Amino acid sequence: MTNRPTPKQLAAACHREFHYLVESYGFTPPPPVPRQRPETVETAETAPFEVRFQGPHLALLVQSIPDGYGTLVQFETLEGERLDVSWLLDRRAPGWSSRGSWKGPLKQIQGYATALRAHASDLLTGDLSGLPGLFADRAEFVRRSEAEARREQAEQRSYEWRDLRPRTLRDQADIARQVRTALGLLRVESRLLRSRLGDGHDASFRTRFAASWEAIEKRLEVERRQGASLTAGDARDWVDEGLRNLLRGVSQVRKAIASGELGGPVAECLEGLDRRSAELRQALDRLGRELEEVIERKGGGSLWEGS
Repeated sequence: MTNRPTPKQLAAACHREFHYLVESYGFTPPPPVPRQRPETVETAETAPFEVRFQGPHLALLVQSIPDGYGTLVQFETLEGERLDVSWLLDRRAPGWSSRGSWKGPLKQIQGYATALRAHASDLLTGDLSGLPGLFADRAEFVRRSEAEARREQAEQRSYEWRDLRPRTLRDQADIARQVRTALGLLRVESRLLRSRLGDGHDASFRTRFAASWEAIEKRLEVERRQGASLTAGDARDWVDEGLRNLLRGVSQVRKAIASGELGGPVAECLEGLDRRSAELRQALDRLGRELEEVIERKGGGSLWEGS
């Protein structure tokens, strides 16, 4: 695999390729990258990177893409709203270039700088009249994308659940307890990792937490599939949605453990996991009590949910 450039190399490329922002448009260049400890191949590939060119009306940010061999370039308004430069260029110059064809972050920075200079002079000079339309188009695109994702998720659920056998109310109460137990394991592992974020992260640290978080991810996926049998009310929908959200967070944590980048973003992710898992545990508690009440009312009768 080709090694990712170091932050120093990326910063030098930004200064070189975006120099016209400073010379022609009055932007303030980013400060020099501070001296860091010598970088190994591994730390160079995973080190986060961001530079900011601050202009009178907009800022331009260049960032490394987490977990990816690429670069993200964005405009930021004085109010803090961000717009991907790729979104702007796709609309003003369709077919302007394929980021994948630039073969790495240094070429990507060069490509963005050239295209931006050619197609965004109005924004660079302070004419922001085109921004509202760009933000509106972006919001509509996100709305349609989220609607399509929900539709695809519904189709996937329908496919996964097509052959499910009926479950008794007792089965469903047991499934709710099993899911809740898995959430308890997630909480314990999350708190343990949070307590170690300030420690040194050697190979044994990564090995231990990589294994435990892989096990958590597998357990949650098993419980998500079991949760499809919760036919009482709309339980399987919100259990499925809740566990999918947790699985996305767990995946982010696993990637951070593998990369060794266990800073503020990981702490925020763990806090989010704790909050969402607590909400799901409370909902499962309510479901379990409701199921037990129905079972008790039925007495010695049938415990099949549909009876």
